[in-house]
Amino acid sequence: MFGWRIAGERPVTQLMAPEGADLDQWQFTVGEDETAEQVYALWDAAVQRSRQRMADILARNGLTRAVTWSSTASGRASAGTSAI
Repeated sequence: MFGWRIAGERPVTQLMAPEGADLDQWQFTVGEDETAEQVYALWDAAVQRSRQRMADILARNGLTRAVTWSSTASGRASAGTSAI
């Protein structure tokens, strides 16, 4: 969610979810066939992507920038300048 909220990029792991899965529940579920090493590797990769996104944002224009955010829950969109 970090990448989506701060960088406007769709979460990579969301693309891994099975068709029709409840994403809020799925993201915190470990499959029976997944090893601890696989789960930690997913976590490590997500942390690395977040760190890289933050470094890119800071290099471009810092944490104060124009943002557009849309909530899937309400369907409403807002735009403005946000100090994150």
